[in-house]
Amino acid sequence: MRKNHIVLRASPDWLSFDIRQTRPFCESLGFDGEMIINFARFWDERMAIPFLSYRHLMKGVALESIRACRNAEFVRFTELDCATMEDDDVYYFTDDDDWVSPDLFENMDLGVSGGFQLWGSIYVGRMYTDTPQALTSDPVVYERPFCDTTVYTNNYALTGRTIKSLGVAAVLEHFDLQVEVDEGRATPTLNLAYLSAANKHPCCTMAILFNMQSADFQANLHRLMATYVEDLKLANVNPQIAWIEPYLRDITRVNAAAL
Repeated sequence: MRKNHIVLRASPDWLSFDIRQTRPFCESLGFDGEMIINFARFWDERMAIPFLSYRHLMKGVALESIRACRNAEFVRFTELDCATMEDDDVYYFTDDDDWVSPDLFENMDLGVSGGFQLWGSIYVGRMYTDTPQALTSDPVVYERPFCDTTVYTNNYALTGRTIKSLGVAAVLEHFDLQVEVDEGRATPTLNLAYLSAANKHPCCTMAILFNMQSADFQANLHRLMATYVEDLKLANVNPQIAWIEPYLRDITRVNAAAL
């Protein structure tokens, strides 16, 4: 009988985390090694919830969604070992601030998908400069268009057989798996349901990268955050993605408290 696994990528204990450890992480992505350190200082000087406490609270919401996901076992990425994987077991990969539908595994059949499936990704957040995947004009919550070739941060799952074929290093991060897709070594099937959400809160790495390029964001953080909270409260949540509502309420409360 197949087992379903939710794999949490690197996730520190944020409350005791030494933020200086973000230097090698940023540099590994080609970013300024001081990017997160500088942003945390900027944030802490202006907001009521410190950066590390904010990340801890966002992780709590993500773990709440993981615990609510039915028929699944939680596993850390450091525990992945191809030698112990069963071919038909399923592995879903996520970060410590994103959300997963409680019926994720009930909505997929990797037995007929070639062992690799993508589904619809929900975007939650606000950017203050345009990015390759989000515009400043986008709503604070929206369903990204379906695409059978774009791998987002947490909209994919693979069987043990497929992971053993590609290797854990090729599938753990979405940008590495995207290379496998682009170069023809992995071919996903598309599930026409929205089963996960990317929570692009203002303290996540990509939001920091792009938002700190905005002079308005740097000059008016508190005002923009207040608008962000109001947008979250008024977000249009379609019935097909109603499962995000408790997590949306949770992050709205966190962001309101940060003001």
